[in-house]
Amino acid sequence: MINKDAGVPIHPSQGHFDHTLANAVAWYYQSKGQTLVYRAINRLDRDTTGLLVIAKHLLAGCILSDQMLHRQIHRQYRAIVCGKTEKEGIIDAPIGRAEDSTVLRRIDFENGETARTHYRLLSYDEEKDLSYISLKLDTGRTHQIRVHMGYIGHPLPGDFLYNPDYRYISRQPLHSYGLEFIHPLTNNLKGIVNFFFISYIKIYFIVSQTVKQWLCVDVWFGITIRVVWTGVDYIANLYAYAILCVPAE
Repeated sequence: MINKDAGVPIHPSQGHFDHTLANAVAWYYQSKGQTLVYRAINRLDRDTTGLLVIAKHLLAGCILSDQMLHRQIHRQYRAIVCGKTEKEGIIDAPIGRAEDSTVLRRIDFENGETARTHYRLLSYDEEKDLSYISLKLDTGRTHQIRVHMGYIGHPLPGDFLYNPDYRYISRQPLHSYGLEFIHPLTNNLKGIVNFFFISYIKIYFIVSQTVKQWLCVDVWFGITIRVVWTGVDYIANLYAYAILCVPAE
């Protein structure tokens, strides 16, 4: 599991040959004297932050890719969008390439691929006219959230492709908040899974409303206890199995 930063493409492409997640992962394993074929299971746009799965070997990659194909990997996102959205809704509109562009996407009911996004309003800032929303994807089309939210009149601010409004932020405020998937190895070892009462890995990104310290105790396989202190306003929980977070006294 990787908590990707903004401004980092997940793999090399035209104009981005060096500063990519693939380069970083390759360097990390090379520094440990190991080799790794880079296999990103879910994909994030360059300026989207948050959780991303990297398969360490071919078997895990095949199993996880099959889960993605059969929609067994469930993804949650958080975003800030312009205007006040409905309390909740489903956007079911196919997405295809925009004409004369290899990058831009648009709603295309004739030739587009099926795309479905669920959203829910979490809070609304009346002064700035911005909504903080939670999203779940049934499909994983390129730029899906950015295109779908723009389609219903609530684009993401700071989106250089679809809504270059930089009053509040210089990139799209989109975060991969949660991933749920069947572990490719423990799924084959159900005795071990049942022993620890774990059949799924759930990774959540916990965001505090104010800057405060948290005491985080994470339980690794129900055996190892680790205590982590932090003073920042967010915590990326990448330890995987069980976690308890309470405000520090």
